[in-house]
Amino acid sequence: MSDELPIQPIHLKRTPLNEKFCLININEQKYIKYTEMINFSKSEIISRWEHLKNDLKDQDENFSIKRPLEVCFPIIHHLEEYKSIKGKVYSYLPTNIEIAFPILLNVDVHLTASRGNIKNTDFAGTEWNTKINTYLSEFLKNAYMALCKSATEDDLKDILDLKAVRENLYLYIPSYNLKLLLTLKLIVWQC
Repeated sequence: MSDELPIQPIHLKRTPLNEKFCLININEQKYIKYTEMINFSKSEIISRWEHLKNDLKDQDENFSIKRPLEVCFPIIHHLEEYKSIKGKVYSYLPTNIEIAFPILLNVDVHLTASRGNIKNTDFAGTEWNTKINTYLSEFLKNAYMALCKSATEDDLKDILDLKAVRENLYLYIPSYNLKLLLTLKLIVWQC
């Protein structure tokens, strides 16, 4: 008898709503995904992938690449669902990093060799991770603002799953960060 657990298939369905929002079904759970692109300069690229230094030496100093930052908001219809959903950080694959509120965050960060965590020294040591760390709160604010504004956009305002996320927006706000919470309350109030 084997101690191995059977591999469970993941059923994934993706439905674009517009250039920023997408409806995602992962097995039985639905999510609204918000995506924003972030630009990385030549020096930031080299800080992430040092082995590319020679390949990029002939590139113009204005050379850059764009990478996505993504946040997925689970569609919650009942408070009981909220309690069972865990927030998690991905860097294309799952990491061991959990978030105290129920969002999935996909950030292209430089991870430890095991891909499970981000080293504390990585944020101080690479321009790439420092840029993501610096931009992350702005990105989340943009995502919350875009959710609020979606209530007035003709192509989005009547989508029931987006309405469910907007109506429960307070559940996705990290209450332990008072500055962010107050900023987001002002944003939600202005919507």
